[in-house]
Amino acid sequence: MKENNLRTQDKCLKDHPNFKGNQYQEKENYFIGVDSKGNNFYISKEDYEECSKHCWSRTYGRVSKNGAYFSARMSRKSHEGNKMKMLHNFIWELHNETIPKGYRVDHINQKPWDCRYENLRLADKSLNSINAGIRTNNTSGITGVSFANREKNWRAFINYKGKRIELGRRKDKNEAIKLRLEAELKYYGLLAPQKHLFKQYGIEVNKW
Repeated sequence: MKENNLRTQDKCLKDHPNFKGNQYQEKENYFIGVDSKGNNFYISKEDYEECSKHCWSRTYGRVSKNGAYFSARMSRKSHEGNKMKMLHNFIWELHNETIPKGYRVDHINQKPWDCRYENLRLADKSLNSINAGIRTNNTSGITGVSFANREKNWRAFINYKGKRIELGRRKDKNEAIKLRLEAELKYYGLLAPQKHLFKQYGIEVNKW
């Protein structure tokens, strides 16, 4: 990192004397934060002032396939009462009110360390679960499409409002993928996590 682009989070040292603090590398539209063990996280420039008041570090108990989450202990003087706070929740609430019951803050690009505000959205449990990424045992490369060995065909399904919806089975893998993508558009609209595949598989947004 260039010396003139590096900022050290000095404010947190008063409240957390044993914590080395965060450093921030300034980019054009965002900051790359670094915790005391060298783990990186992203925040928007507009959120730097508030985020830099706290000491963020990788939360080892919450690690996804695409990386780790970050959290910090709030100041004893805050209304949070010295509790731990996830970085993505903290940033979302900077721009909005308290997260409504039954909802959670979702990372659009599925990268939990990327907490730029434009990458965050409010999601119910269903949307959050289908945006969790492809499972390690997935055989199709597409979320919600799997190969059924016994029937020798491709099965398409989707989760919506806590229920598993079976979409059908197809001998042709691409046809099964289309079933899944059409269901995403039907149930989640333009919030569909795999909308980047719509054009490739001929899914017409205006159709719905």
